[in-house]
Amino acid sequence: MPKRIAIVILLIFNISIVYPQRVAVVLSGGGAYGTAHIGFLRALEENNIPIDYIAGTSAGAIIGGLYAAGYTIEEIERFFLSGEVQKISLGKIETDDIFAFYAPPPSPTFLPIKFDIKNGKLKHILPNNLRSPSKMDYRFMTYFSGASAASNYQFDSLMIPFRCVASDIDSNRSYVFSQGNLGNAIRASMSMPLFFKPVEIDGKILFDGGMYNNFPVDVAQDTWQPDIIIGCKSVENFKKPESEDVISQLQNILMNNTNFNIDSSFGILIEPNLNKVDILDFSDTQHYIDSGYIATKRSMEKITSRINRRSSPIERSEKRASFKNKIPPPNIDTITFIGVNEKQAQFIRKQLRTKYSSHFKEEFRKDYFRLLQSPHISSIYPQMIYDQNLKKWNLILNVKIAPHYNFDIGGALSTDISSNLFLQFSYLHLAKQGFRWSINGYVGLFYRSVNANFKTFFSGNVPVSLELDATANFYRYYNKNGLFFINETPSNFSENNNNLIVKCGIPIKNNTVLYAGAGIGYDKSKYFQNSMYTRVDTTDLSELNYFSPFIQYEVNNLNKIAFPYAGRKLSLQGLYVFGNEIYTPGTTADPDAVKSTIYKNWFQVNLNFENYFRITRWFRLGLSVDAAMSNQPLFSNYMATMIEMPEFAPTVHLKTFFIPELRAPIFTAVGGKLIFPVFNDHLNFRAGMFVFQPYQEVINKGNLKPELSKPFPLPKWLLAGSITYHTMFGPLSLTSSYVHNIKDPFSIALSFGYILFNKTLREP
Repeated sequence: MPKRIAIVILLIFNISIVYPQRVAVVLSGGGAYGTAHIGFLRALEENNIPIDYIAGTSAGAIIGGLYAAGYTIEEIERFFLSGEVQKISLGKIETDDIFAFYAPPPSPTFLPIKFDIKNGKLKHILPNNLRSPSKMDYRFMTYFSGASAASNYQFDSLMIPFRCVASDIDSNRSYVFSQGNLGNAIRASMSMPLFFKPVEIDGKILFDGGMYNNFPVDVAQDTWQPDIIIGCKSVENFKKPESEDVISQLQNILMNNTNFNIDSSFGILIEPNLNKVDILDFSDTQHYIDSGYIATKRSMEKITSRINRRSSPIERSEKRASFKNKIPPPNIDTITFIGVNEKQAQFIRKQLRTKYSSHFKEEFRKDYFRLLQSPHISSIYPQMIYDQNLKKWNLILNVKIAPHYNFDIGGALSTDISSNLFLQFSYLHLAKQGFRWSINGYVGLFYRSVNANFKTFFSGNVPVSLELDATANFYRYYNKNGLFFINETPSNFSENNNNLIVKCGIPIKNNTVLYAGAGIGYDKSKYFQNSMYTRVDTTDLSELNYFSPFIQYEVNNLNKIAFPYAGRKLSLQGLYVFGNEIYTPGTTADPDAVKSTIYKNWFQVNLNFENYFRITRWFRLGLSVDAAMSNQPLFSNYMATMIEMPEFAPTVHLKTFFIPELRAPIFTAVGGKLIFPVFNDHLNFRAGMFVFQPYQEVINKGNLKPELSKPFPLPKWLLAGSITYHTMFGPLSLTSSYVHNIKDPFSIALSFGYILFNKTLREP
């Protein structure tokens, strides 16, 4: 009898060796909550629990996919804690990657309308995502292409067999990936509706897997029939929709309820305790990771009692190293374009390297983000495919050309005179060169303008732009009265600036562009010499016809058009003016004044610099320097001289007032700003102080003749503050300023939108 028992024990032991327990891990979706899976996997590793298979959806797909592709828990954790995932989810190009050469002129647009004409019909192009997936597409390609090649595009041949789930909206069912490009599969699995555009694979439009199966226990069970399934659930079904909450209604329409239960006969469910925030807010990632770890540790006794097999760190390390040794170096030999014709492909190809070396990630990253910012390109979906026979990589770029026609509506609403309406029509065309035509107009109480622009881009390793720009600006200044509102009585003068400019530009660095060109200008100003005028009085008229060659060096990677809090800007402009001043006196002029034409020429150098530093998460510091140096001669009278002088206006609202005390031929102005961002930087408070120091002031003699003061008069100082909320349509701001030692020093304005102006020839 004992002998028989011994034989039975040996047989059982042998069976357990031949057929060891197979363990599958299932990871739910959940956006930012899904980072709890990192802590879950760490706890399993620390206790040497084997992981033989992984199935995941959405966030579970990316974390499971990284682990299956050979990344360590430490590498995955660093990736999510570095802030990179938060940047990917926001879809914004980082300041260092901003390619200023392609940047369009600042625009107050809040409603862009894009359309094309096909087969004689107008086709309106609606955006299919709230956030750009460009950073995600690039990262997924670089993170997963090597593993795809090493597994020969078979998910069962990854370091750990893997499945991920997407949603096929055409057939209204889940789509399970078992082969193909790993990065594409994971990208499809986490294409959250409304936020990220879907992926097209094998003719199917695929969205986030959570729409139909947010916890693919059935996929793991049907595919591998494991002995044990350990599932980590990091998301709940959406609550019942509310009648007044459109977002909750859309969520329930798009996402089916999921059964998060696992049959206890073959499964264990881990449920981390998570704080509920925005599903794409990765600012609390450490909490989620810790929650997943703690929840798993609490269930470890149950896990170890069900699983008798162990996987040692050495075994995992050897398995990982063996898989990674199969990954070929990322040397790119060929580049294939999809979605463009041959001429368009030539334009793009000239901006790429002919070959990419083993430093592919850094080399292609620079080119990829540059191309994305071209006004002619709507999106690029990159893929790296490895040919096992030829042992070569092929870089495939699926390019979507931007719509040809654009109509923009914008402007600003303000309690002061800066309110305006902005309209712009533009046409884009891409062939061997890129072309852009545009015409825009501003209409407002203070400012009116028309601008026509034609710009050509010539591609190459060093691209070149050629631009023709025509602008007509009209400013009608008003008397300032009180804090919030202005007296709608016009002040004593108005101003016209008209320019025709030709310029050529080349990029020096990502954020840097060098321009050279020339322009002709015509300035026309009408003004009274004092405020004691009547309806029968006539204005003085000052005109300036001039020609000016110029050179301009620009650095700009500010994160916002208005009220920025990150990045830097430098504009250094040098020009020479050859012109004629034509002066026609009015009834309030000096009695001895006569009509005259005087030739004038001068040089002028303008500097504008601002830089923002992140001191802590809740505090930023901004520094600015503005300067002008000119030997500009004095004009026929004080008003004519001051109108043409370089000015200092540190806030847009100060530009709407004529402040002679902040104008001088040579000056330096230094400023500092304290910025306190909250709510993911959407809301920020700022306070600034500026000191304006002219070398000499222009003073008004009793006979209205201008005169230069002694060097280094007392400086002027300014205070400026604002509360700004950055909406998706533009900033909502309450601004205030105080200018020392002028007649009306205080101003306050409540504004919505961007207060911008078409640039003139002599502006920095």
